[in-house]
This record gives sequence, C-alpha cells and structure tokens, in this order.
Amino acid sequence: MVTKLLVKMLAKRGKTVQDLSPSSNIAKRRKATGIQETDELIRVRNLSQRDWEKEDIHLLQEEMTDWLRTLGGGQTLRAAQVMSLTDLHDMNGLLGIILVGGGKTLITRLAPLVVEATRPVLLVPAHLKEKTIAEFCDLDAHWQKHDDYDIVSYQKLGRVSGSAYLDDRQPDLIVADEAQYLKNRDAAVTKRVERYMEEHQNTIFCALSGTITSRSIMDFHHLLRWSLGHIDMPMPSKASEATEWAEAIDEKCDNQRRSPGALLTLTSSLVPENNYTGLTAARYAFNSRLVASRGVITTKESKVAASIVGSFWEPEIPDTIVSHIDKLKEDWETPGGELCRQAIDVWRHVRELVCGFYYRWDPEPPEDWLRKRRAWFYYVRQVLEERTPGLDSPLQVWTACNRGLLHSGNLCEEWEEIKDTFKANTVPVWLDTSVMQQVIDRVGKHNGIIWVDHVATGEKLARMSGIPFFSRKGLDTKTKMPIEEYAGKGPAIASIASNGTGRNLQAWNRNFIVSPPSNGKIFEQLFGRQHRFGQKADEVFYEIMLGDSTLREGMRQALRDAKYIQETQGTEQKLLLAGLQVVDP
Repeated sequence: MVTKLLVKMLAKRGKTVQDLSPSSNIAKRRKATGIQETDELIRVRNLSQRDWEKEDIHLLQEEMTDWLRTLGGGQTLRAAQVMSLTDLHDMNGLLGIILVGGGKTLITRLAPLVVEATRPVLLVPAHLKEKTIAEFCDLDAHWQKHDDYDIVSYQKLGRVSGSAYLDDRQPDLIVADEAQYLKNRDAAVTKRVERYMEEHQNTIFCALSGTITSRSIMDFHHLLRWSLGHIDMPMPSKASEATEWAEAIDEKCDNQRRSPGALLTLTSSLVPENNYTGLTAARYAFNSRLVASRGVITTKESKVAASIVGSFWEPEIPDTIVSHIDKLKEDWETPGGELCRQAIDVWRHVRELVCGFYYRWDPEPPEDWLRKRRAWFYYVRQVLEERTPGLDSPLQVWTACNRGLLHSGNLCEEWEEIKDTFKANTVPVWLDTSVMQQVIDRVGKHNGIIWVDHVATGEKLARMSGIPFFSRKGLDTKTKMPIEEYAGKGPAIASIASNGTGRNLQAWNRNFIVSPPSNGKIFEQLFGRQHRFGQKADEVFYEIMLGDSTLREGMRQALRDAKYIQETQGTEQKLLLAGLQVVDP
C-alpha cells in the first residue's frame, strides 16, 4: 500500500505523514478550540460601523452628480455609485461588491476624477475590453472623463510582454473591474499587481466585482489589503490568521473545520438579532462586519422586477453513451484512451459524453510517451485514492516524489524526461448526436439562448439547427456580428466563457443551459446577463440540462457555493432565487 511505503520513507528521515500536512496535530487541537480573540480580531471588531443604505444621501447625490456630469448630461448617479466614489475618495481605496447591472462601469469611469489621479489604469478581462471602450464612449456624452486613462486586459498584463507594464506606466490608481480575475495569488498577473502595490504603497486600489469570492474568503483577502491597508481592512492583515477565519467560514475545508469561537463577536450591532448557529452564524458574523466597514460597498438585493424561474431537464442518454460513461467512472479512462488523474477529470469528461462526444489526440502520441504518461497517471491516482494528508493533488504527489518522500519506481522521473517531447492537440469525436437533437427539439425556435460550455457542442448545435453560434469575443462564428447587436432578433447559441460575463443580453428572457458548471459564481454571472436592469419581461426562464449523477452532484455544489457567497458576501444570489432543487430521477 502507498501509505505504508510513505510511512517507511518518512521514518528514515525522522518524520511522519503529519509533516506533509498543512495542519499538524497541534493545529487540529487549535481548530477544535476555535478562533481566538487576538489583537487583530479586536482591531477588526472595533472598526467604525455604518449602514450606508439607511443614510440620507440625497444632497450628496445631487452635488456629486452636478460636479461630475457634463454640461448637457442627462444621467444621475445612483446611491451605490455615490457611496462607492465617496468611500474611494475618503479611504483612498475601495472594495465594491456590486451586483450585476448595479452600475460598476460608471464607477470605473469616474474613479480617476474623484481621486485626482494622474496616471490611472483600468484592468478588465480581455473579452470585455472593446465593450468597455464602447460603453465609455456612450458615458462621455453625460459625464466628464480622464484624458489619460489606460485600459489594459488582465491577460495582457499576465504575459511575458506585460511584465514591465506597471513599472513603465507607474499608475497612481489601479481600478480592477471583475476583480475576481486577481483572486489566484499564484497567477502571473496577480503577482505583478501585488509586487507593484507592495513597492508603491501610496497607489490607490479600487476592486470591483459582482462576485468577489467563489468558495473561500481568501479569494479577496489580498484585494482588501491593497484597497484599505493593514489598519482599515475588516480581516486580519496577516494571511496566516485570515486562513484560520477561512477554516471556520469557507465552503470547502480540506481538513477539520475550525470552530468559530471569538469570530461570533464580530456580529455588527447594526444588523437584526438572529438565531443562527454553527457555520451559518460564523458567516453571518463575518459578513455583517465586512459590509458595515468604510471602504466596502455592497449591493445586497436585486432590484430587478422580473422573477427567476429555474428548472432541470434530464435528456434520454443512448445506451452506447451510458456504457462509455460507466467505463469512464469505473476505469477512469475515456473512449479515446486518456487516463484521468483525479475525480475532477472524470467529471469533466462525463460532461462531454452526456452531450455525445469525447476528445482524442490528433495526431496520436508516440507509444513510449503514451505508455509512460499512463503509468505515471495511474500511480498518481493510486496515491490520491489513499487520501494521505498532504497528498491531495497531482502537484503534491509530484513534489513528494521529487523530495524523496515518495518512491514511484522511476515513474515520475521517466515521465518528466519525456512529457515535453509531444504537444497534445485534441479534436472532438462525436459518438452520438441524439442528445443534441433533443436539445434542439426541446428549445424549438423560441427567442432564447442555448448556453454551452464546449465549442464542439456549440458548433454541432449550430450546424444541426441553423441557429447562430456566438463564441470568441462574443462574435457569430459565421457573420462576426456581436451578440449584443443580434440580441432579440432570434434564438442564439452562446459560449459561457465568451458571453457569460459583462454582456447586456436582457433583450432575451429564456435560457437553456447545456453542460452546467459546478461553480455558483459562474451561475451568478450567467444569470445576470438577462436578469438585470432593463429586463422588461415579468419572468426570466432558465432550464438546465443534467443527464447523469455526476452532473447532478456538480449542480448541488453550485448551489452550496451560492449559499456560501450569499452568507459571506451579503449579496442575494440569483441561483438561489430560482428555487432549484436537485432530485435524482
């Protein structure tokens, strides 16, 4: 057994398996005792509190609108925009958790004027850059503008060619729209922003997002620090202590969940009394302290008049596809012979097979490359199935082998030597299109959107139905028409990756989702394309295709994510408003 081998290897070095784990026995005992009342917790608890939504800001709203609007402008600042710009000015930073359709674009446009920045930079996702520029042009008819506002994509800043951009530009204000793109601190783009903020601590940072967190409060710990600094941020400034809070709050905890302890004393005096217990109580306390802090603006409830109607649909899966899915779950091997390393790979391939296809290599890899890859992947799978503390991912297994803590019989070394000699290129192979035909028949020709996660699925549906497919940059793959220009003219097929964020698609009110994601944050953004300001229909419909127990469990995870986000971030989640319940057929 792998565990026995590991114990022997560690014993030679005077270690145990606990030395591989991020939490030792002492740490586990501390978890049981709960969050302690430290100096940092007391600092956070003593921060000033306010409920900006209950403040009378009418005069401020009028004055700020008159100040920032052009002479012939006809628009007026919303309350959330006024308070966001005010906090940005007063606190020299902002974390704005603004619901979809809540007016983030105008905040980003006016931010440089409010803080009198000289070299402002706006970070946006690449697929939204052109849309942002177009929206700024529309706003310029109503609002003053900064003449030297540089708009850069996260993707460009993360490339090698973008490594010196911040040092060359020397921004005194960084506005991060869709700031969740900076949540991964290991990503190149995040490292570059973090390094710049540490070296230029007078730089003002403004983070804006509809959903700032996916499953962990650590997603935005560093964003809070950049925005508000060590003194005013409503979380412990040290990541180590913030991680302890996360262990009591997050959606997923790799180890034993920590008792909330003193965390419960953070509950704001401005919120109603409650009878929450356990995990919900911890999240409620954290959220009430977060949203009551100066420099943090959240819009808690959707103001969209339309209601959300959600439902699930189970397609009829052909027996041939069912047999392939069963084999994939049993052997962790795709019809094309690709071996999975972990459960998420199985989930990913099941989503493809439910639609009727899988991916194969083209060209086929060399036999020696394939043999060594399969051997290493099988070994990794064996190790992960042992559930040894500290060995929870393929990267951790690889690291343990390289440090001599695991012995793979040269499998790791052999795969390292050969893996870069072949560059895998995949193409879709369709086994059956009956599920795609069921989708077309079910959707009919109603004026709605079929959302897809795979380009192969979108292209197949487009060929079979004649409905346009809007993929990269939100453009029709044939005519190159933008999806916003086509909106409302007929049914559409849309890529979630290219159109699921930032787009105004409220001309439609019907949706059919193929291969649903298992992430609540993605659903919030996706639902927000139509359930937003400007939606004229009384109801917005979402029908979600499942088809297998793996997808049903993924949907349950998305609902758990939405509950976590709503309880910690304090913003109403559209997925929960839809009233969905996953029931096995």
